[in-house]
Amino acid sequence: MNKKSGIVVDKEKYYQYQKAEILKLKNEGNLFWARSLILKGLEIFPNDYQLLRLLADTCIEQRDYLGAIQILESLDEQKEHNLLTSLYVKVKDKAKIEEFYEKYYSTPLYADQDVHEYNDDEFLDYQLHLYITQLFNFHFNLNWGDLVYICKQIYSYDHRSALNHIKYYHQKEGRKYKGLFDPSISINELLTLVRNYIENNQGQGIFEYPLKDTYCFYYPNCGKNRKGKSTDYFEVISLVNTANIITMYPVSFNEKLNIYFLEDKMETSKFVKVKSGLERFNARYGQK
Repeated sequence: MNKKSGIVVDKEKYYQYQKAEILKLKNEGNLFWARSLILKGLEIFPNDYQLLRLLADTCIEQRDYLGAIQILESLDEQKEHNLLTSLYVKVKDKAKIEEFYEKYYSTPLYADQDVHEYNDDEFLDYQLHLYITQLFNFHFNLNWGDLVYICKQIYSYDHRSALNHIKYYHQKEGRKYKGLFDPSISINELLTLVRNYIENNQGQGIFEYPLKDTYCFYYPNCGKNRKGKSTDYFEVISLVNTANIITMYPVSFNEKLNIYFLEDKMETSKFVKVKSGLERFNARYGQK
């Protein structure tokens, strides 16, 4: 219990109510107001673990990675070491990565580990363990044939594998995965264009645990989102701090992500017809 302005506040009830409001704001992309609510809660309950953890997550979404690290380093290192390690990778803190490798990741990574038996959180942690292990000991052996796609790409990135993955899961008719590109689009050319953009604009993506940077691009009539509706946006996932693209697929408009434009280069590209502003207006509002 805590008292503020003569009012008795139940900590857990307060947290549960505020958490719902904070997550709602975060999902709507209102990170400034979400952060303000968290800071207000910390005025009532200073050093509260749950609120500080929410604040660290919000810092990450705002690309304040050093701020997130500072918060997490004040918490339980043993409990937060995976997220801290991924953030050290993001900010390229080699000394801390090596320190945490010695503490948490230097045990052998066995070739016969069956990641299919992991839950979602365990699988994400395994990806980080794989990345850190190969960073310091690239010559350990893995059962390559049984390794799932994302782990293969973390272990040794291959552009052609990414191209084949996107074509198979996000352009092939009849697939029921996230989004499907229009069949007329050259995935090879689009992948090359996006990769060049990311190489020239490092740091613009949103970081996601454990090793992903996410970008969202505007591309008129690029395909259908996961609900089968036509869309003008597609999302790109790359390995952290690189233009090594893991996957990309059409999505609905996402308020949480900055939207990047490729139109200046798309005009000279043979894989897309760029509509004029009038054509887009007519397409949206049904004018002939």
